[in-house]
Amino acid sequence: MLFTVSGVSVDVNIQKILTSVRINEWLDEDLFHFKWWILLGLLTFFILVWWKLLDKKRLPEIMLYAVLTLILAMGIVEYGGELTLWDYPNDISPIFPVL
Repeated sequence: MLFTVSGVSVDVNIQKILTSVRINEWLDEDLFHFKWWILLGLLTFFILVWWKLLDKKRLPEIMLYAVLTLILAMGIVEYGGELTLWDYPNDISPIFPVL
């Protein structure tokens, strides 16, 4: 592992550059475009439908199950993206995996 003069590894600097490029690309190509609005609308619609159908008396149990499932799904999505098994052309957020 190589280190720069400041003591930060070269890998960290490369990761910062890649993150900056990804965010700038998202700002230029995805944010506020038609597909982005459709994704945002669908996400909002399904959250509202889920909230309407939710059994509020069992909210803690359902939320625990939902969070555990979300963690597993985000891990799978991240591994698949890292191994270039799939790609998402539009993202709601540039930082986190697609939800």
